[in-house]
Amino acid sequence: MATRDTPPDTPTDVESLLRLLAAAKDVDVEFGLLTHLGAVTGMRRGELAGLRWKAVDLGAARLQVTTTVNDAGETVVITDAIKTGRPRSVGIDAHTVEMLRSHCRAMEKRAAACGTVLVEGAIVASRSPDGSVPVRPEHLTRKMRRLRHRLGMDNANFDATMYALRHWAQTTLTEAGSTRVRSRIGAATPTTS
Repeated sequence: MATRDTPPDTPTDVESLLRLLAAAKDVDVEFGLLTHLGAVTGMRRGELAGLRWKAVDLGAARLQVTTTVNDAGETVVITDAIKTGRPRSVGIDAHTVEMLRSHCRAMEKRAAACGTVLVEGAIVASRSPDGSVPVRPEHLTRKMRRLRHRLGMDNANFDATMYALRHWAQTTLTEAGSTRVRSRIGAATPTTS
């Protein structure tokens, strides 16, 4: 039996994942974007929270995963290093590029409406008008928990969590025969699914 810290062996099925992603967008645009990015890239929740616009190359359809955000008690710590200590480049599809492009325009519009601009190194998912403050990783976990409950996925045969999105990406890539799964998701040790 799986515990909260140990995901079950059964990966999320595609139908449930699509339902989860659609519902996440309905919760709010930023949460929907981060949930989508988690499924597409296999990024950790702290890496999702720390993704900066300067690390997003929409023309090349690539993300540079270089920053992580950690909840340290009541303090949010932004670190320009990731868990493995090795930054990585992750390719993204055209739909994800368009989602990010649209989100960037919305953030710039919000900043202008507040009489400011996005700061150098602005965070992709930030509630502050200038993009300087990241969302808390724990906030993402709580939102996902509430979403699972709302969708009746509390007792599903898979773990519909932020971590499960990473696991889903890993499993999907492995099943598709990818030989670069470890480098794409930033795994320090060999992974199996």
